[in-house]
Amino acid sequence: MDSLKIFRRVAIWVIVVSLSIAALTGIYVILTGDIGELAGRVMATTSAVGAFGILVLCDLAPLGKPFQWVGLVGMPVAAVAFVLWLVQIWAPERFWVFDPLWRWLWAATLFAFALAHASLIVQLILRPQPVVRWIVGATLATIGAYAVMGAITSLVPGFQPGDWYWRTLSVVVILCVLGTIVSPVVGAILGPRAADTVRVAVDLPHDLVARIDAAGPREETIAAALQRAFSPAAADSESPAR
Repeated sequence: MDSLKIFRRVAIWVIVVSLSIAALTGIYVILTGDIGELAGRVMATTSAVGAFGILVLCDLAPLGKPFQWVGLVGMPVAAVAFVLWLVQIWAPERFWVFDPLWRWLWAATLFAFALAHASLIVQLILRPQPVVRWIVGATLATIGAYAVMGAITSLVPGFQPGDWYWRTLSVVVILCVLGTIVSPVVGAILGPRAADTVRVAVDLPHDLVARIDAAGPREETIAAALQRAFSPAAADSESPAR
């Protein structure tokens, strides 16, 4: 767990530094009016590093928890997209019109974004509320749908979808955005009211926290374990026989 925290911290600093460099480069270009080829490539590279860091940070969210495979798959896909962007940014101009590279670049970027998106919400499917689980499951399905539909337009040579295809893709994206926004809101509304709960801060060993995180969302797992341990049935079984 400590190494995961360090990796997250490094990713955050990489994002901050790379985006700062891109911003400073952009300010220099605006003030001087000189956007040379090198300055443009440097700004594009630092922007790509920042975007890659954000995707990796999203992919780190489910690590050490159920469905961590989503993040484990997302990180190498994001790395492939990042490498393809670097190749495209720094390749000679005559290669910028190389069609296959653009096709694979678009597909890799789309799948990297989709996996990062899924990593952020996949843990919500473990919520106890059936409505939340249903919404999250449907949202994950729309994430997969827009990734596949978008990639098909890039990877299948000669594929020329009609108007119905783009309309369907637009509907899928809208439903995906709606589900991403609605699922945590519904979970918060249907969760226990603040007046019915008391927040308790307890220091726990790292190995115990790791086991709790592996079992599911931290707060829900601890609350369920405490309810089982201190339920009336458990109290009756531990009371001395009369």
